Amino acid sequence: VVVSLRRRKHPGNAALLRPVVRAAFSQRRKSLRNSLASLAGVRRAEMALEAAGVPPLTRAEELGVDDFFALARALAAAPAEGGAKG
Repeated sequence: VVVSLRRRKHPGNAALLRPVVRAAFSQRRKSLRNSLASLAGVRRAEMALEAAGVPPLTRAEELGVDDFFALARALAAAPAEGGAKG
């Protein structure tokens, strides 16, 4: 049996990915919307999930590596929460 491994090019910035994956898996059996709220706030997490094409009730274990990179890029691009509330 011969096994050949090929290194794939990263689809994004690994530094952006780490906090997203950590937050996504920080709480067991939680939806990504709730898990990422601790990292980015609920509204920003919802915006990033929508931009990445991930349903908000998806759980972290259902995503692939490319999905997490897309989510990390979307979170980085989402406007920060704050400003006027009310």
